[in-house]
Amino acid sequence: MNSLEGSLPDLSHFSKLRNLYLYENALKGSIPDSVAGLKSIEVLFLSSNQLTGTIPSNIGALDRTLRGLYLSDNKLDGKISEMLCELEELEALFLDENKFSGELPDCLNSMSSLRQLYVFKNELSGEVPSNLENLKLLSEF
Repeated sequence: MNSLEGSLPDLSHFSKLRNLYLYENALKGSIPDSVAGLKSIEVLFLSSNQLTGTIPSNIGALDRTLRGLYLSDNKLDGKISEMLCELEELEALFLDENKFSGELPDCLNSMSSLRQLYVFKNELSGEVPSNLENLKLLSEF
């Protein structure tokens, strides 16, 4: 395991970056809004750090490129934003082992490319949206 520390830098300068693998480190702080500047990103792997706060509200700007969003095993909190539903090419969404609360957004059923959805070990409540049956490619939940 690496032990990179500190917070994530301004990511807007990395417009050509396709994959960002910074998992299993000691990164702290929030995910910067500049993540939306990663116009070519396909995989954003930030699992197993100490990231806090919410998922940036502008994450939907990555709707045409992002295929994998891995945020497992952090300290992220708040509600799971409906902005995630704008990520129409997303195949893997790993939000497990955080502190997310509230209900799963109903709009998840619009993520037709989604194959993997991990939300276990959070503080979620309510019912599992029945419309998830519309996700024909979903194989892991």
